[in-house]
Amino acid sequence: MEPKPALGHTIQQAAALLLGLLVAACLTAPSQAAGELPQSSELPAIARPLGQAVDRSGMGYEIFSHDTSGAYVCPPQLVQRVPARCPAYGPGARQVRIAYLSQRLPDPLPALQIEPLPQPEGSITRYLYGQIINYPAPTYRHPAEAEAGLPPLRVFRSNINWVSVVGQVEYNGQVWVQINRDEYIAPEHITFPEPSRFQGIRLAETPSHPFAWLRRDLETAPQPGARPAGEVLARRTLVTVFAVEEVDGARWLMVGPDQWINHAYVSMVTPDSAPQGVSPGAKWIEVDTYEQTLAAYEGDRLVYATLITAGKADLTPLGLFRIFRKVRAALMESYDRSMDDEYWFYLEDVEHAQFFNERISLHAAYWHDYFGTRRSNGCVNLTPLDARWLYAWTDPQLDPGGSWSTPESAGEGQTWVWVRHSGPAGVHKP
Repeated sequence: MEPKPALGHTIQQAAALLLGLLVAACLTAPSQAAGELPQSSELPAIARPLGQAVDRSGMGYEIFSHDTSGAYVCPPQLVQRVPARCPAYGPGARQVRIAYLSQRLPDPLPALQIEPLPQPEGSITRYLYGQIINYPAPTYRHPAEAEAGLPPLRVFRSNINWVSVVGQVEYNGQVWVQINRDEYIAPEHITFPEPSRFQGIRLAETPSHPFAWLRRDLETAPQPGARPAGEVLARRTLVTVFAVEEVDGARWLMVGPDQWINHAYVSMVTPDSAPQGVSPGAKWIEVDTYEQTLAAYEGDRLVYATLITAGKADLTPLGLFRIFRKVRAALMESYDRSMDDEYWFYLEDVEHAQFFNERISLHAAYWHDYFGTRRSNGCVNLTPLDARWLYAWTDPQLDPGGSWSTPESAGEGQTWVWVRHSGPAGVHKP
């Protein structure tokens, strides 16, 4: 004989059944067949943000009730049958929304309308650059002075030191590298890494979805927050973002059918409108220090986007500025720091510098390939190809080798630069 169920267990079952019946009775019968998701155009929108502010339009919340009072939740079966009658939270809501988003994905997936850019062969910079190594690294006015034991012209001691190279000479059977007029360094103190050849994209039209570059190799997950078990996407793969989902405080991006990636490891561009103060139709640049991206606009049309390296420790100032100086090549160094300081740097002939806030500028960075992460001492680093493109695009238009300057407080005719941090204050990606 089977034992009788406990009285308390029987009461709990009855109460659960009664609650389900009461909830179902309070709602009208669904117009769709069981398991069929309604069309978004027939349903109210929901504007309930989760975590940081995100534009939720088109993210699946539109299939649920607009009631965000928190006065009730629906059981999973009801959410699946009639999501329009249920709030966008509660048991089963996420699974229904993800299934809805997957159903809506176009087949084939839309591609970004990208215009081809010239692919240069050979060197992509005007100068040959060398990195100083094996400190201390002395330089001399002439190799003969080094051979004679005379004092060096200067000594590089530590941190970031790069020079542009004139050429090399041979003196008494030894090769020396000439780095400036009347300045030579021994070859064991200099190396010649190649600058990054990465370049962003020029867009024929403003995309209808956000897009992102992967900052590392990533394996996709079948669901947001799930263990990765799908295709491995290579670093700097460009993906379109069709949905955003937050799981346990982390944002996940849907980039294809059953393909989700962690937002923390990508740099995303979301098409935006001009900030207040920028006149209609004007050229302006958006620098996002959270995403580490740059987007160039003509009015509200997005024309170019790429990865950047902005300031570590929030050293890049936020705000709306205007470009007041364009310099074809500039020496950049830490004037107010010693070589032993962690922020010391010495960089010769930095190309395509565009100053927008005192000594802060957009410029080429030939000395690293960490674009998409924070690293600089305040300036906005670009790859050489990106810096060249922007230098030619911004106003005023200049000849390839030209420079230009105007008082920083001047008015019209200068491209705007809007530096913002789209993430939570003080929060940065790893």
